[in-house]
Amino acid sequence: MPKQFLKLAGEESLLQATVRRLGRLVAREHIYVVTVAALEALTREHLPGLSEANLLIEPMGRDTAAAVGFALMVIGRQEDDSVVVVLPSDHYVADEEAWTRVLRDACLAADSGHPTLIGISPTRPETAYGYITFVEDWPLPQATTKFHRVARFVEKPHLALAERLLAENRCLWNSGMFVWQVKTALTLLQRHLPDTFAILSEVARLGNGRGAPPVGSPAWRARAASLFAGITPVSIDCGVLEKTDGVLVALGDFGWDDLGGWESLTRLFPVDAAGNVVLGDSLLRDTEGCIVDWNGGRALVIGVKDLVIAGDGASLLVTARDRLGELKGLVGSPEFRAARRTRIGPGQPDHGPGRDGR
Repeated sequence: MPKQFLKLAGEESLLQATVRRLGRLVAREHIYVVTVAALEALTREHLPGLSEANLLIEPMGRDTAAAVGFALMVIGRQEDDSVVVVLPSDHYVADEEAWTRVLRDACLAADSGHPTLIGISPTRPETAYGYITFVEDWPLPQATTKFHRVARFVEKPHLALAERLLAENRCLWNSGMFVWQVKTALTLLQRHLPDTFAILSEVARLGNGRGAPPVGSPAWRARAASLFAGITPVSIDCGVLEKTDGVLVALGDFGWDDLGGWESLTRLFPVDAAGNVVLGDSLLRDTEGCIVDWNGGRALVIGVKDLVIAGDGASLLVTARDRLGELKGLVGSPEFRAARRTRIGPGQPDHGPGRDGR
């Protein structure tokens, strides 16, 4: 299940929480959700009140430059002097009042023509996040949020570099949230990614003209898919923001986490005296430093240490916590796809207890 549809921090999915939280800042009719065609049904299920016109469907994923650019084209047809807040749909925010205050201040900064990122004060030398280094302060008298001028971006540094960045005390984590004017953003997209801009412009024109297929129809989607296939995937950070002068970063301390994996659960949920985090119906004995995320009935865990045990009854993951980084490559591997359940049948030798599931 894609992360944004999981209920990791309460009764709402992360997507639902993001849309609700954004309602503190803008009216519901001004909230747009961009997703790929493969996730359209799930998105509609989670956001039943979202207007048809405000659900923007990419035919296929082409990274965030295409996704953000697609939305900007749609919004820009209505009012290109508006300010747009771009938010990932799968983050956790603890202090929503502080979050709202920072975003409101960031909108003021962006209205002056400066693309504005939201940075998070780092608490550890994290190697899975991007970093933003900054130079002097940027004053905004009517705001309570601190702003800095961006010096450079550092994407997922190795541990030694992450430790050095923290020691220099002039960096923030890149939260992936940013704010800019539509006209500024489209100008920058055209300047730095002209081919992507040209294709997205053509997609935006597809529904115009006599005899054009209605937007969202099968014919429209087929044509849009053929155009999207020509976009070179690149993130909005690498493709546009890192090449832009005058970018600001706002300090956003509001209890943020991107919930990037099982390790993040240790920051979100209570940890018991033995260092375990348990979700689901599980009983642990003589077990230390484990993360148990089990939704497949009851589980009994005895005498293990520093493992992640996760699953839903249909699939199971058991791994050492310090090897979680290997999952992405293994899950997509031919060996994993070819894995089959082994059972002992008549006439087959029994190679030991447990092979037949008993």
